[in-house]
Formats: sequence, C-alpha cells, structure tokens
Amino acid sequence: MRILSHRDYPRVSKDNSIAQVLRLLAEAEVQFAIVLDNDRLIGVFSGGDLIRGLAENFDYQSFMSASIADYCNESPLQVATTAISVEAIEKFKALRIQYIPVVNENGIYEVLIEAYP
Repeated sequence: MRILSHRDYPRVSKDNSIAQVLRLLAEAEVQFAIVLDNDRLIGVFSGGDLIRGLAENFDYQSFMSASIADYCNESPLQVATTAISVEAIEKFKALRIQYIPVVNENGIYEVLIEAYP
C-alpha cells in the first residue's frame, strides 16, 4: 500500500467538462480523477463511468461538454484519515479494489491510497 501525492493523479472541479477531464487523464496517463467541490470529495470519475456515460448518451458533443459531476461515481468507497491503515487494508482485500480516497472528519479530501497490484 502506498499514499499517492497530488501530482500522481488529477483532482478536478465538479464544473469541469468531460472533455477537460479526459485530456487531464490522458496527460497524467491514469484511468481516474478525483472530483471535488471546494476540496470536498464528491466523486470519482473512471473509465467505467466514461463507458456508462457514452452508452447512455449518443450525442457525443453534448456528452463531452457535460459536467463531470453528472457522470462521476458520487458514492465512491472512502476511508477516514483516522482509519487509513487497518480499515483501508481490510477494504482493499475484501473488495479487491486498487484505490481509496481518504477524507477528514469534515468530508474534505486529503489523499489517495493505492494497493499494490
């Protein structure tokens, strides 16, 4: 398990368009972005969300200009800063996930942790 810095993956505003976020993902060479509203975690956007969004919206131009908040996973798995080690390891193992956002007691996004493959 490792803690990723903010340089390792995009953090985007809920107001960013799908097109803007896809450009950031391509530049960073990662498959997801953390979606924030004034530093509060409101979701995660991944390749799966992109596929679901394209399947639902056949108008490519309107989809690409839509807000990322309209298509992100609004209830991503997360852990509190006070529970990073034990709770995160248990969730990684039980759910076979690779990344978990960490939020403080006020729901403010702090950092991302990654399980080693």
